[in-house]
Amino acid sequence: MRRKNLIFTTALFFLLFILHSAGIPLAHSSLEPFIEMDRSEPYTVSGRIVGLQLRDSGDFQLKVRVETIDEIPIPKPETVLTTCSFPGETPGSLFRRKIYLTGTFRMPESRRNPGCFDYRLSLMSQGIFFEMRSEGGTLKEGWDSPADQAAAWLIGQRYAFRETMDPAYRGLLCGILFGDISDLDEDTYEQFQASGTAHILAVSGLHLGILYGFYRKAAGKKKRPEAAILLGILIVAYGTVSMWSPSVQRAAVMIALPVMAKFLDLRYDMLTGLSTIALFLMLRNPCIIFSTGFQMSFLAIASICFFQPVMPRRVPDSFSAMFAVQLGLGLYQMYQFNYISLAAPLANIPILFLTGLLVPSAIAGFFLFLLTGGCGPVMTLMNALSHLLLEVNRLTSLDGKASIDVISPPLWLVITLYLILFFFSSETCLLLRLRGRKKCIGAAAVGCVLFGMTAGLLTATPFPTADLVFVDVGQGDCIHIRDGKTDVLIDGGGSARYNVGKKILKPYLLKNGSRRVELAVATHLHTDHYKGLEELSAVYPVQKTVTGLIAGNCIHVSEKVFIETLWPLEISPETGQEENSRCSAFMVHYGIWRIFITGDLDAEGEQEMLQYYTEQGRADILKADILKVGHHGSSTSSCDAFLDAVDPKVAVIQVGMYNIYGHPDGKVIEKLLQKGIIIERNDQNGAVGIDFGEDRFRIMTIIS
Repeated sequence: MRRKNLIFTTALFFLLFILHSAGIPLAHSSLEPFIEMDRSEPYTVSGRIVGLQLRDSGDFQLKVRVETIDEIPIPKPETVLTTCSFPGETPGSLFRRKIYLTGTFRMPESRRNPGCFDYRLSLMSQGIFFEMRSEGGTLKEGWDSPADQAAAWLIGQRYAFRETMDPAYRGLLCGILFGDISDLDEDTYEQFQASGTAHILAVSGLHLGILYGFYRKAAGKKKRPEAAILLGILIVAYGTVSMWSPSVQRAAVMIALPVMAKFLDLRYDMLTGLSTIALFLMLRNPCIIFSTGFQMSFLAIASICFFQPVMPRRVPDSFSAMFAVQLGLGLYQMYQFNYISLAAPLANIPILFLTGLLVPSAIAGFFLFLLTGGCGPVMTLMNALSHLLLEVNRLTSLDGKASIDVISPPLWLVITLYLILFFFSSETCLLLRLRGRKKCIGAAAVGCVLFGMTAGLLTATPFPTADLVFVDVGQGDCIHIRDGKTDVLIDGGGSARYNVGKKILKPYLLKNGSRRVELAVATHLHTDHYKGLEELSAVYPVQKTVTGLIAGNCIHVSEKVFIETLWPLEISPETGQEENSRCSAFMVHYGIWRIFITGDLDAEGEQEMLQYYTEQGRADILKADILKVGHHGSSTSSCDAFLDAVDPKVAVIQVGMYNIYGHPDGKVIEKLLQKGIIIERNDQNGAVGIDFGEDRFRIMTIIS
């Protein structure tokens, strides 16, 4: 039964993953029949606040369980995400209250670049299918039940306790105690990643395990219902203040199962409990398989179940469990987060020891705060332990330099290695070895490889073969050219509010097999074209950056790829390339194919360039198969004469989903359509890839 349960649960996980990759929805929204996405007038919604986060702006990000839309009851209430401002209200006064909202619905943003973070899937893993643009809301007075009021009081106490913390340690303490790292500065979090100890910042089995440890000491070998009831109350309270993350749900059920087994005189083992709760969560919400918290939580426990028993007996249980987790999560971190910590095996020893002291101190401090409104000496101890933990982490992480960036290994290889590791450390393999059944072991190993390769094939996307990718960097330009192991970027986007190089370009490159960028070329130095390249150079190997190219410059990338600069004829030392008419324009030659990269070139520059090459008798030099439309599809670019001279088959517009400039202009779109040019847009299609063949090229997009 133990083995069958695990196999069935694992098979269901992979089946759901493959169905999703094939484009088959794993779940449907109960709100969809009641919503028209193109409706302009706002909806009136009523529901209950079931989750919230206080933002730095003072607004609240709310999870609202919708009960009615335009006064029509929803048969199966569903959660939506929205942001509202409620001056004078606190988290404790909002949680579990009934709320009335007006606004419009929208689908969450899906993955924009191949292999990168998918916000829509992340929300779907939480059971959220829609966001709501709120135009305002009102609250019903009071709560509908004592249980709701009690939950609201706990959330209020959580935020009140947060305010008593020393700001220097608040981010760490809130992360360890509540799983909330919003107060943790980015440098400190990166140090935890570098040391391989970021897992301590998520509420998990360690926290609830402490409560379970107190229960076992109090109950001993006897059946004590009062102790079990108290344990249940404490777990529910702690789950409420931590907003019931997947890891907390897993830990809570895995504690409940052995307690129930004890009272019912049933056998219990960790692996059966793990597969049972995983099966329950997947049946309740199949999309939970996309939650990194769900994946890491269950992978960590499975690693303990499989790897710890085969470790040398002289290794203490606490250390063998830690090494088992590190072994189990190492490959996952490489695939999912594109880094591996060199310090993890050693750093986890002191970090977990200090965490083992800090967590019970923080829990004790919080419960003491609940009872008395203060925690005095306990807070002093918490601060001292926090200071020591941060210092040890800084030293073991070498100030964030103890990890190395890695490209994502192929998915088929990841699946195959995990299957082989778990099989060869399993009891089944041990029994087969003892019985000398080597052929069965070999067949199982071959089966693992075949399954991994099949799963990888079924979930594969065409983007890894793309020769040219118009990367979605929001409101900006970025073109990735690759030939074999050679990678070139033309422009890199950029924003005054967001680190595009670190947050978009680096993950995109690592997810898509690029170890370095041999050459980065900028059309000009405007923020939305050049800043991302600067930011990328600070966190990723960029061998050479070139700016200010003028007509006549030619860069040979490989045997079949070269970049020819067509404009401007010269760059004034006084004005540089601040004017769009002096933006560098490149013709990329990829074998027989020609791609015209125009940056922000405006109609004035287009006409001057066309006139110059016409007078030279070389107007054909402007002809291209693919045109990167100038200035994000602005009305100031793409004049008729220029489009006729280029005569492209495809036009790509690099533009952000949300921009205040009105890009692309409707008249430009109409003009392109009238000329029979295929249009691809980053705002509608996400990244656009081109795969060049001998006599034709294939277009692929992230969003179809």
